[in-house]
Amino acid sequence: MHKRFSWLAVILWMTLIFSFSHQPATDSAKLSSGVTEFLFAAIQQLLPHVQLDLEQFHTIIRKLAHFFSYFTLGLLVFHALRQTRLNLYLAREKCIKRQAFLQPLNNTYSLHIVQKE
Repeated sequence: MHKRFSWLAVILWMTLIFSFSHQPATDSAKLSSGVTEFLFAAIQQLLPHVQLDLEQFHTIIRKLAHFFSYFTLGLLVFHALRQTRLNLYLAREKCIKRQAFLQPLNNTYSLHIVQKE
């Protein structure tokens, strides 16, 4: 039973990643700009002496979101593989191979969506 829930979590997370990839660039930028502006304002209130460039901060937030979405997917895949009773070495190897396949696939898909605009 736990094995099914583990793989369901992987599928749902992959669906979330691909749904974000399906967004046109303008919609994606608008969403991340809202998050960036919120975080930017919070940091300026908490640390008023720190000087930040909003555009650079926006780029960092977008890159971190991308990194953590795939990092989370990697953890979910690793957990699901471990639930299928693979040994640690095999689970890690399969996880890396799946990530190496999914990342370029998602990036290619994203480029196709951007080209449609």
